[in-house]
Amino acid sequence: MDDMDGDELAAMAQRLDHGYNQVDKLYYEVARACGLPECSYWMIYDIVQHGGSRPVAALCSEWGYSKQTINSALKHLSMRGLVDLVYAEGSRKNKVAQLTVEGTRFSKRFIAPALDAEVKALSTLTATERKRFEALVNKYDAALSLELTRLKEAILEETR
Repeated sequence: MDDMDGDELAAMAQRLDHGYNQVDKLYYEVARACGLPECSYWMIYDIVQHGGSRPVAALCSEWGYSKQTINSALKHLSMRGLVDLVYAEGSRKNKVAQLTVEGTRFSKRFIAPALDAEVKALSTLTATERKRFEALVNKYDAALSLELTRLKEAILEETR
C-alpha cells in the first residue's frame, strides 16, 4: 500500500511541476543567450543530436510544438544561415533540415556545451541511479500522458 495520502501526492506533483518548469526556464535562458527563440533552439539541438540532418516530418512528430511553429523555427534558422531545408532524396514533398557550415560552427559553440552539461549533470548520479531515474521518469511520463489524455477527452466531451 502506498504510504502517501492524496494531499502529499498533490504536493509532490506540485514540486515536480516546479522542477520541470525550472529546467524549462533554464533552457529558455540558454536559447535566448544563443540569440534563438526557444523552438529554434530545440530544432537545432535535435538536428545536432541526429548527426546534423533531420527530416522535418520527424521534428514535427516528435516535438510538442505545432507544425506551423516548427516550420517557422526552421525558417528562422534558415534565414540565419544555420540550417538548409532541402528535399529528401527522391522526394518532391518531404524536406530535411541540415546544418550548414555556419550551423555546425554555431552548434559547436552553443549546442555542444549544453549537451556536455547534460552529460555532466547525469554523471553526478551513479550508474544505478541513472538507470532508475530514467525508468521512473519514463513510467511517470507514460502514466501522466494517460491521465492527461483522459482529462482532455473528458473536457472535449463535456464541451460538445
